[in-house]
Amino acid sequence: MAAEAVSYGDSSKKETLLAAGLSRASVVIITFAEIDAALRVIHRVRELRPDVAIVSRAREQDDVEKLYAAGAAEVVPEALESSVMLATHALALSGIPMHKVIKRLREMREKHYSLLRGFFHGATDAGAHLADADQPRLHAVTLALGAWAIGRRVGEIDLAKVGAGATAIRRRTQRALKLEPDLELIEGDVVVLIGTAAAVTAGEDVLLRGK
Repeated sequence: MAAEAVSYGDSSKKETLLAAGLSRASVVIITFAEIDAALRVIHRVRELRPDVAIVSRAREQDDVEKLYAAGAAEVVPEALESSVMLATHALALSGIPMHKVIKRLREMREKHYSLLRGFFHGATDAGAHLADADQPRLHAVTLALGAWAIGRRVGEIDLAKVGAGATAIRRRTQRALKLEPDLELIEGDVVVLIGTAAAVTAGEDVLLRGK
């Protein structure tokens, strides 16, 4: 088994985050159960890398909104996952046909994890024959100061010309932000792109540089 690099230290400190590779990271995962510790790390990451996507764990449902407001692109609440799996096993052991159990599991998860809508098992089997480079994937782009898309409406940005699309917009001050043509993008928004690897890379160029 290949060795993995590990850095030890206070992850709310600049030196520790940089030693762990923050400057080249495409996503940061925060697994602290304690909300204050998680918030400190998010704030420090946002100071150093305002463009990087953050995924955070939440021990309690009440912590979810705090983490989104601090700048997390997606939050995974433990309570939700526990409830979903309890319900799934209960349905299965009650004699419900498994295809219905799996369908219900997918529906419950897609309802909460909007970033992954349509990507849970069973929803994308039709494209299983495609090569990895041609498989649809998600890519989060944070609109840092100076990004071309800031101040423009979603409907004005032609992502289709590069083969990409937008599946969600994350904004710190708004949890349920609808992806509508008249929505004006602001600094700090996280735009979640969908498309092939080449398409989402080109889509990021459109959002950041207008190319």
